[in-house]
Amino acid sequence: MPGFEAITPKKGERALILGGTRSGKSCLEDMIMRYSMKERPQVRILLLDTKPRFRTELERFGPGNRLFRATEQDYSDWEAGPVIPGSIRVNLDSETPLKNFWRPDDKCRVAVLQTEDSDKRSRLLEIADRDFFEPHIKGADRMLVCDELLDLYHRNSLSISYKHDVPLKVARAGGERGFSGLFGAQRPKGLPPQITDELSILYLFYLRYESDVKYLWEMGIPREITPPKEKEGDYAFKVIRVRPGGRVIFQGSYRLKMPDWYMSQLSET
Repeated sequence: MPGFEAITPKKGERALILGGTRSGKSCLEDMIMRYSMKERPQVRILLLDTKPRFRTELERFGPGNRLFRATEQDYSDWEAGPVIPGSIRVNLDSETPLKNFWRPDDKCRVAVLQTEDSDKRSRLLEIADRDFFEPHIKGADRMLVCDELLDLYHRNSLSISYKHDVPLKVARAGGERGFSGLFGAQRPKGLPPQITDELSILYLFYLRYESDVKYLWEMGIPREITPPKEKEGDYAFKVIRVRPGGRVIFQGSYRLKMPDWYMSQLSET
């Protein structure tokens, strides 16, 4: 695979990763976040993790979120999985959950809103909207990451929190305000068309169902661009870019190559 900079979303771009279970979708999200932190040291990444699957290093708590504790023991009953470097789990019960995050000298650039309780997903959207999207910070470089975007929408594509549909807000107005978006989904059907219409990049992994391929064509993806086949091997994906004006361009076929130390931390299931 060529230099990662060739496929990584830049400030203001909105990207969607489509792929079935264990296709490599979440691994690509992880790699993009790691690369973005390296190349954009002042980036502010907010990850909405609804499965959840991502491990953090720390959690903030106490008055003004000034205290820290390690979160390693919180994941002791999880299967194997890598830890996101520079990541802090957000206290969802705090009245000011993102206070004191992303200070200029802070090396921790990823804040994670994490819950396995489906009833609390709307709380993730509320925090993301009120404390991340709404504040106007001149020159700020902000990235919203949603690992399972469909967890935040009903089957009719309406948000589970109509007041705080922050993925849609980032997709529609994020570019003008310095926001980038990185969204993951196992299937395209059910995604809000307002989000897919605003995409800058589509990362396409293996899709099991033929109906999903047809749905991509309805989204405007040319029929000659199809998902990777099973015979193309693990972690194969294609990159499609959408130029201003809606022109769709096939950038190329790639395979996600992860270091041995990273692969050794992945779950086998």
